[in-house]
Amino acid sequence: MKHLQLKYNLLQFFYWICYCCVYGFVAIFLQYHGLSNTEIGIVTGLGAAFTVITSPYLAGLIGKIKSMTNEKMVVLTMIGTFILYGLMSLIKFPHVIMIILYILLIQLIATDVPVLSQICMDYLKEGEYLDFGLARGLGSLSYASAAAVMGFLVDWINPLAVSVVYVISGLLVILMIKILPKVKHLESEKQGSSISIFRFIKLYKRYFIIVLSFMLPLSMASTIGTYLINIVKSLGGTSSLFGIATFLSAGSELPFMAITHSLLKKYTPRQLFMVASIAYVIRNITIALAGNLVVLIIGLLFQGLSFGLFTAVVTNYANDYVRKEHGMMAQTLLAVMISGIGPTIGNFVCGRLQDTLGLPAMLLFTSICTIIGFVIYLCLFIFGKKEEIKYE
Repeated sequence: MKHLQLKYNLLQFFYWICYCCVYGFVAIFLQYHGLSNTEIGIVTGLGAAFTVITSPYLAGLIGKIKSMTNEKMVVLTMIGTFILYGLMSLIKFPHVIMIILYILLIQLIATDVPVLSQICMDYLKEGEYLDFGLARGLGSLSYASAAAVMGFLVDWINPLAVSVVYVISGLLVILMIKILPKVKHLESEKQGSSISIFRFIKLYKRYFIIVLSFMLPLSMASTIGTYLINIVKSLGGTSSLFGIATFLSAGSELPFMAITHSLLKKYTPRQLFMVASIAYVIRNITIALAGNLVVLIIGLLFQGLSFGLFTAVVTNYANDYVRKEHGMMAQTLLAVMISGIGPTIGNFVCGRLQDTLGLPAMLLFTSICTIIGFVIYLCLFIFGKKEEIKYE
């Protein structure tokens, strides 16, 4: 398929700009509309928690509704987010309505994360060469770049500029979906694709344990990102340095995601997962113990070797070791645990620890949880089967 890699790269590139608008600027956008920090906390907490329910449900519609495809799901969710963003930008709603609308916005944008991954897996199953790691790495780069650019736009214009950037990027996402070559959706596969998340966990225990072991360090990394501005300021930094640190952290993901395809030819997924797990321990503990800004940034640069490597490897792992008809649920379970359950618990507990016992207590908690996640995967690495059945 001509230029397939370029088209998929651009799809991920524009999507992660949209994701940055929704998640990266939630506080700025809602503060502009008069919401308090407590209300914003409700939005982010409930938004993440509800994805545990909505993501599997919406993804399941692809298998249950005859005419529904991955591509149609992306288009429909994007149109839904346009409507929600437009309403919130143009109409002054009571705070409770704003909270509800923004939570709905989070549900729709989060649904597309596993769907975009599955689109790549579908091409691979058809025998097409497509480097997911490279595309996802460019998505990380676009997220980092968008955060820097929109920071200036917000200062220059106002926070409503974020909604304009979102709509433009969202339209480009729809355009890329439309020009991507069509994937063959066999009827027999669609009929067998519906599976409950609990049945999936029972069927693929090893995959579940891998995701569980990484949920802990990854959710702690997410929590560190939420309160990174507080860490930076505690070390004498400024908001400008916070922006630079965020850019370097997200930007470090690209090279590791880009080379994952090559690494998988030389090393097994279990070996690369171990490297990523160790990298998470180094990353989170280095940040927790950082006595100055230089050490903090060094810790943040391990984002590539930890999150970047894990994300690219686990997506390819799901493609090889999960049956094709269950591929969407594999991506959905990953998104639910990594973007839903983990961050919800992490942000709530760490927020309370920071308010009651201070920043050091929060950082100690993140370090302990990271080590627990590493120990879980270490046990699987040592005692689990070294070989698995690959599904064609």
